Amino acid sequence: MGWLEFIAVMTGHLAWPLALAVAALALRSSLTRLLKNISAVRYGGAEVSFEREAVEVELALRDSAEEQGVEASVLQIEPPVDRVLAERVGRVVEAWKRVEGALRQRVEEKTGEAPKRSSDALRLAVQHELLTADQIQSLNGLRIMRNLAVHGPPTEFSEKHATQFVVLADALVTLLNFRKLGNQAEHE
Repeated sequence: MGWLEFIAVMTGHLAWPLALAVAALALRSSLTRLLKNISAVRYGGAEVSFEREAVEVELALRDSAEEQGVEASVLQIEPPVDRVLAERVGRVVEAWKRVEGALRQRVEEKTGEAPKRSSDALRLAVQHELLTADQIQSLNGLRIMRNLAVHGPPTEFSEKHATQFVVLADALVTLLNFRKLGNQAEHE
């Protein structure tokens, strides 16, 4: 096989992939819009679903609505298709809300200020020395785990992680409430 014959054979083999690449580049914006609207892909017996984004959007909408004082049930959000994932993430979010509530209540009782955001509550708690270093570290660890559950890939946050999160969050809530009761007993 000579060089000319080799080039002819290779050109024949590379023609359709090269044409496909050129078409993809030319239609890049149209393909991007199309791919953003795909929720699942099926081929043979295999299926890939993109329901994770739906869960993230729903949780973000609910959090935003609650911060604005709108009851989340008013939003009438369709339930996500992947109910197992939604329930797992939902348990984590609910546990995190209990932690935020206990922290806000403690800050309000000690400072008289009623923070609306958890970051403000944490800042005030640190500023007024209402938390121990271990409690601050626990809160930050739980916040990271909550963000991983809500925003990370589903494979990174298992059922076991969700259960551990809820146990740790409830322990921190109990500790925040116990310390509050302990402080009240000291003043009586």
